[in-house]
Amino acid sequence: FIELYIKNEITKANYCSVKSDCALIEGICPFNCDIFVNQNEVNKVRGLLDFYKKSVNRCIYQCMQLKDYDCVNNICQAEYDVLPVNEGK
Repeated sequence: FIELYIKNEITKANYCSVKSDCALIEGICPFNCDIFVNQNEVNKVRGLLDFYKKSVNRCIYQCMQLKDYDCVNNICQAEYDVLPVNEGK
């Protein structure tokens, strides 16, 4: 239940009008390697991720190297390089 709740909160917090609205939060498995949210939502989402990390987080996966990001159709979207980077998150 908590995982679904956090995923929904991340989705709701990912909105923008311009690129500078977007903030990158270091992600954790299973939510994504790089989580983008609106600048105004950073503390809320970071708090949820910290709670999850302390109480539930039990997975590891490989992440792609973040190349850039932009605000596309009012959503912050990541652009990745092709080769994965092994990150134990």
